[in-house]
Amino acid sequence: MENYIYVDNIPILYLLQRLFTFESYQKTEILTMKTSGPQILVAFERRVAEDKAAKIIGTARVRIDHLAFPNSIRGKDETKIKELKGKFALKGYLDEQHRIPAVIDDNTLQTALLKTGLNIEALQGVSHQPQSLHFPENMKLECFHGQHRILAAKRYLPEERWWTVDLYRTDLDDDTRHSLLGGYGYSSDYTDGEIFRQVRRCQVSADTLGEMQWRARLTGPKNRDIDQLLRREIILNALDSLLPIKGLWKEFKLGSLHLLLNMRIDEEIAHYIRKIEQGMNEILGGDTRLMERTDDPTIEMIQLRAPAVSKSDYEFIQENLAAPGLLFSQIREVSKRQGIASRLLCISHRILTLDTLIKDLRYLHPAVEAIRCLFPGKIKKTRRQTNKTQRLTTKTLRHTKETQRLTTKTLRQNLYTHFEKFGSTLQIQNSERTYLTYTGNNQSLFNLAFRQLHLFAIRHFSKPLSKQETAYSMFILADFAQSVGFSSEEITSQLMEEPFQKMALNLLHRALPNHKPADLTIEAQSLATKIRDSINTLGASAVEDSKPWITVAGCGVSVAQRCGPEVWDDNEESDDLKHMFLEKMHLPLAELQRGGEGISSFYVKRSIYLAFWGGLDQCDQSSASLNTAQETRSAPVYESIPSDTARADNEELAGQMDDITQTQNIPNDSAPEATTLESHLTSYRQQQVVTFSEKGVTVHETPFLKDEVNAQALRIVDSGKLLSTVQGEYFLWRDCFETL
Repeated sequence: MENYIYVDNIPILYLLQRLFTFESYQKTEILTMKTSGPQILVAFERRVAEDKAAKIIGTARVRIDHLAFPNSIRGKDETKIKELKGKFALKGYLDEQHRIPAVIDDNTLQTALLKTGLNIEALQGVSHQPQSLHFPENMKLECFHGQHRILAAKRYLPEERWWTVDLYRTDLDDDTRHSLLGGYGYSSDYTDGEIFRQVRRCQVSADTLGEMQWRARLTGPKNRDIDQLLRREIILNALDSLLPIKGLWKEFKLGSLHLLLNMRIDEEIAHYIRKIEQGMNEILGGDTRLMERTDDPTIEMIQLRAPAVSKSDYEFIQENLAAPGLLFSQIREVSKRQGIASRLLCISHRILTLDTLIKDLRYLHPAVEAIRCLFPGKIKKTRRQTNKTQRLTTKTLRHTKETQRLTTKTLRQNLYTHFEKFGSTLQIQNSERTYLTYTGNNQSLFNLAFRQLHLFAIRHFSKPLSKQETAYSMFILADFAQSVGFSSEEITSQLMEEPFQKMALNLLHRALPNHKPADLTIEAQSLATKIRDSINTLGASAVEDSKPWITVAGCGVSVAQRCGPEVWDDNEESDDLKHMFLEKMHLPLAELQRGGEGISSFYVKRSIYLAFWGGLDQCDQSSASLNTAQETRSAPVYESIPSDTARADNEELAGQMDDITQTQNIPNDSAPEATTLESHLTSYRQQQVVTFSEKGVTVHETPFLKDEVNAQALRIVDSGKLLSTVQGEYFLWRDCFETL
């Protein structure tokens, strides 16, 4: 058996720096991660403030013909210009907040002072009417921020047009320049995200007055939203890690916090946010200075892309990072752009942001609310309900929208108190009706049961349901929750609402409206049994033995459909549902099938799941082990009849789910078999040959041994080539053996 690798002859020089660049930035990340996000932001703001104070020359009124914006990070926005024209007409154009920062060299300054008849002290006084400063006709000042103000002023103001400018020396630090380019300190239009960043900075610095000034920019409801967020320590600590990355915060909307807070999946949200941080650190090499210079248009354009999986994403990143342009426009140093490109092109997961977080929460919301119906917390009556007695019902999901919960527990914490697993075994679904049996300690089994419950709810609740569909889905959700060890009064109540009898009665009433209800009830019992048996039969036949696809032919899933409820807007959702079980969601990317150069819909759904829940932790890996490769049965309604095909597939599970099982925890009577299997695998690999080829021509063959494979991969990369698998997945030389 042979493994093939294509070596595309693509001269991407910055990828040749893969080893030294990657390792050096790893060290940087280790150093910076010792400091918290708020502390990094505080240190940055302090450096900028001190540099501005040291290098401010003064303030003057300058004709707008002398103002230029050679390094503007924003394009021309007509809507913004019209908005500013309206503000100028109402308030005047010389408000303090509308000043513009610019740099001026000594010669130009002295020429202007001489031409105007002023000394430098005249520019440094505190006055509401700064001195006018005259310049030679063709002289231009380099301005950092305020391009739209000047464009609006040219259309609104009379011919004699002046503007108030803060003049700085030309030796400003890079951090200060980039801060001024972003408009910090010179903008009245701060986003919710920037205000939240500054509030957290003030809190860490014990700057109470500064915090009050920033919060004064918010409405009452938004201030209440911030207060709620500040009380949620798990989420808050995770968000703090993103504070240094300014470009992430434009899409942070305080108005969306109700979704983030009310779902009460704080641990999962925090995990998602940590994935955002890890992704940005991976791209930027942990360099905090690059984080502050990563602008929001760049974040918007790279989010949800996976360059190492999608060819179109790879080409987009490659094209726009080859020279200063759309991406990372504030980072102009060639070496830094090359380092970013080399790391970014190797990203095989969706690039996550705060914007994608909110959209993916909307994707999860129906499933999470369904689970919460089975495990309600304390309920607070609304004002309209004060004089009414409210009783919790789990027949529909409506109650979760009509009540406000006061419980301080997260959903994970709440479910843990309802987990009553006796013994050390757990059923792991590999289809809707078939299971495998695993053993482990209580904590690891709870984690696996918790994940399975959410996957079950996602499969059955992520799309809108009718009232009858909701009733049936709630019944089978309760049944599954009980089968994996959860218990509650609501689960018991829900299981008493047997849905098959209701389905049969509803069908008979519609088909035979003139028959007596008593006659229909008798007939409904027989029909209900047939419906149940049919569901079991069809469910058992729906076991999907093949592995899911990571890529497909054509363009694949568009960037716009890679997050949120929109991920269901495809024609292959039924195939995805067959694969959305624990085993296949945790398969390594290398084990998934590739069918083209576009991202598949399953890849997107798997990515969302892993963003919130991640890989199986060490507790699960060391404690949960395969007890028997035999399908078992769940509740009496869902009797499972194992097939030879399914049983054969289960016998391969130990190799496919090595992130769940480890041989040291398999019972002693199984250990010798595991050792023998490992020795067979080693011998088998030694017989394999890895073929490196270029344009279909073999250039080298080497035994399938880690050191030899990676050494040959390094030699090829050092010759100026790029490594990829035959399916099109690009990777670093050091990952060659693991990729195969």
